Order: sequence, then structure tokens, then C-alpha cells
Amino acid sequence: MEEKKKSNLIGKILKSIIILILIVILILAGTVLYKANKYPDKVPDIFGVKPFIVSSGSMETSIYTGDLVLVKIVDPNTLKPNDIIAFRNEENTVTTHRIIEVVNENGEVKFKTKGDNNNSEDSSLVDNEKIEGIYFKRFPRCWQFFIVFTTANGVDSHHINYISNWLNMDLYTRQN
Repeated sequence: MEEKKKSNLIGKILKSIIILILIVILILAGTVLYKANKYPDKVPDIFGVKPFIVSSGSMETSIYTGDLVLVKIVDPNTLKPNDIIAFRNEENTVTTHRIIEVVNENGEVKFKTKGDNNNSEDSSLVDNEKIEGIYFKRFPRCWQFFIVFTTANGVDSHHINYISNWLNMDLYTRQN
């Protein structure tokens, strides 16, 4: 009997921790959404850190499609070859590639980049003002959870179902 009470207490503590983590994630995501709406031409950051969902395989085997990557705002003058950076490309979308060369063009520092999985370097140099930050952390396949905050419809029944199933998975395993 006492073993069952201990098991229930551990389950309640774990569930409370998970809920607390989800609340923090929701607050952070809300902050990102607020900044994205207030400053539509800028990628929102939280304490100097910007999250991105990777949408191509150009950096495999370092970073994979669907990964959540975090980049931190950095002084472009500190960047060097082999650093992985996020930057705005010609289409004004964010690309995460590796610096292969620092180029001095008419007294201005620019960066030649290439995706690890690409056969050739990127077609144009990256200017300092196009740099979003330097890569420092990857969370594998997080798109499944974070897509909630990047869809046009926001949270719909599919997303609510996904989150509730994730929260209740421990109940199912304890009953069986």
C-alpha cells in the first residue's frame, strides 16, 4: 500500500514538472509571437537567443530537417571560418550555414557560406547586417511540438490533441 502511495506521489511530481515546463515554453512562445507581430521585419529573440525550425537538409549531418536550432546574437566581427551562422538570404528567409571564408570586400567584412550537405558554396556573400546570430544548440525533431506556434491558425484541435496525448502518456502506461 505504501509503495502505491510513493508511486502516485512520484507520478504527481513528474506531471507537475512537465506542466511547469510547458507553461514556461508557452510563455516564451507567447513572447516570440508578440515580438514577431510588433516587429514583423525582425526575427524575434528571447534574451538575445533566436529559435529557428530547420526546413531543409543543407546542413545534414550536423543539423537535420525539423530540428529546432538556437542562435545567439553576436558581433559579426567575432565570426570566423567554421562557425555556423543564421542569416537572411536573397529571398529574405533565414538560412543556417557554415562560414567557409571571411572576405574583405572594399574594407567591408563579408562571409562566404556553404551548407555542409551542399556541393557548392552559397551564390552570394553575407553582409554583417544580414546575420541573425551564431548557432549554439540543436533540439532534434522539435518541429512536431513547436509547429503549434508557427502555423497561421495557431493552436487548433490537432495541436491540442497532440499536447494532451503527450501529457497523458504516463497515465496510459501506469494503467497497463
